Amino acid sequence: MNNRLDYYLPRLVPTTALNGISRAALTASPAQLRTLPAPVLDGVIEAFSRSLSTVFLWAVPITLVAFAVSWLLREIPLREHAHVGTQTEQPPTPTLAAEPVERP
Repeated sequence: MNNRLDYYLPRLVPTTALNGISRAALTASPAQLRTLPAPVLDGVIEAFSRSLSTVFLWAVPITLVAFAVSWLLREIPLREHAHVGTQTEQPPTPTLAAEPVERP
């Protein structure tokens, strides 16, 4: 996303309008966005949205390929019995916290 933001930000917002705020500062802190004038803020938001749409356009085909590959994986059946512990272990005996105290 950062590469696409570097591509769109100078095209949508003049460099002088950012008042020396870097791309890293814009992505790290929303407080930096609040200090920008409205027309500059609109350009920054447009640059962010175009960058995100590019990320999703790449993510969808990759996800579809991964889903298709998952159908090709060999199915391994699960065990039918859990082998937890050994046969010689005794179940824990319940113990009382304390005997009731009698008051005079």
